[in-house]
Amino acid sequence: MSVRKVHAAVLALSLIAVISQGLAPLGAAAAAPSKAPGRAAAAEMASLQPGPVALVGRAPLVESVDLPASWDFDSIAMIDGRPTLLADAGYPAGRGPSRCMDVAVEVPSLRFKKVRRYSCNTDPTAQGLAYPVLTATKVFNAEVRIARTNPVTGRTVTGPVVMTFGQYSTSRLVYTSGYGSLWLYDVDTPRGAELLRVSSTSGKAEDRIFLPQRPVRPLLAAEQDGLWMGISPGGSMGGSKGSPFYFVRDGGKIATLAWRGGNNVLWAMSDAGHVWFDMLNVNGQSSNIVRFDGPGPRPALDVRVTGAAAGWLTQEAVLGSGAEGFWTMEWPPSTNEGASCGAATVLFINPVSGQVSEVARLPGSVVDEYDGCNGLDDNEGVIYNGRFLVLTGSLQSTEANGYTQLYAVSLPSS
Repeated sequence: MSVRKVHAAVLALSLIAVISQGLAPLGAAAAAPSKAPGRAAAAEMASLQPGPVALVGRAPLVESVDLPASWDFDSIAMIDGRPTLLADAGYPAGRGPSRCMDVAVEVPSLRFKKVRRYSCNTDPTAQGLAYPVLTATKVFNAEVRIARTNPVTGRTVTGPVVMTFGQYSTSRLVYTSGYGSLWLYDVDTPRGAELLRVSSTSGKAEDRIFLPQRPVRPLLAAEQDGLWMGISPGGSMGGSKGSPFYFVRDGGKIATLAWRGGNNVLWAMSDAGHVWFDMLNVNGQSSNIVRFDGPGPRPALDVRVTGAAAGWLTQEAVLGSGAEGFWTMEWPPSTNEGASCGAATVLFINPVSGQVSEVARLPGSVVDEYDGCNGLDDNEGVIYNGRFLVLTGSLQSTEANGYTQLYAVSLPSS
């Protein structure tokens, strides 16, 4: 076990100034039963317990802990209100992983709190809400069912098929949830481009919308009045007229063209009736932070990303909210994939001004094992108690198939 700390005072003062400018409002139980870890797992956990952590001032403090190489950690999520690492628990001979596990992490000590094992068909991050389950039917085809796990009994119920689609390079199920709805979309169903709205609590399909516009692999952002759709870099291109931004109201039957701009969208976030997009411009050399305070007709905020972050134009996941700001992690644009990614940089996006600031740099050379050097992916990080926790992989151990390090960055506050 090793725990590393580094004080990232550089870049902190400018960030504190950005936060102090104001993040004022922009407008008026686990699914699976617990099982005690075996003796080997318990011994390995005991050997990994780091010592106490001391936070110094308001400068970001970067800490890390090595993860056990024998456990294949593949994501981190908030479960039962605490950061939790998820992993495959084992591979039965001749079959895929049948049992999965999660490990609660104590913050700020980064100690492992407890281990639970459960069926890999269960999604412990759903917290009693509906989630999609995909089943391959024949070559290049898939069926989608909706599952829900009772948070009290731990029993999972999977419903009938609600959507089928062909799995091709332009066709991948995309989905998001929020404000009581689970939204699912694919461009290549038997009835064309199809958007399905499902109740997050009951798992029942409530609205089925067909989109003649046929957006390919869009980014989705659910908000309190409906769903926003922006075109991702892997989807349709905007062309000379700009990339389309669509809005679908709850209970509506059409996707309305709300606005056009840029070439495509690198990330999307929504919160309390607002939605933010990082819009890659047509020239492919810059991007703008765009915010809508409702379904159009024009964005309330549209500012060019400037400074050191201006050239970091990869599609990354973003964490946070309109109240606490947005956070992500990136590597410099000069990094070559397949090699050491160098010092990853934690970025803060001010939701009011759209300004992007560097917060801290993770020490040492790390490699994102799953996605080269392309920045933060979904399920790689969480925000908890003023800290940004993120998984990385060093590839220094040939035994590990998953992430090998957990970093914690204390976020400065005003």
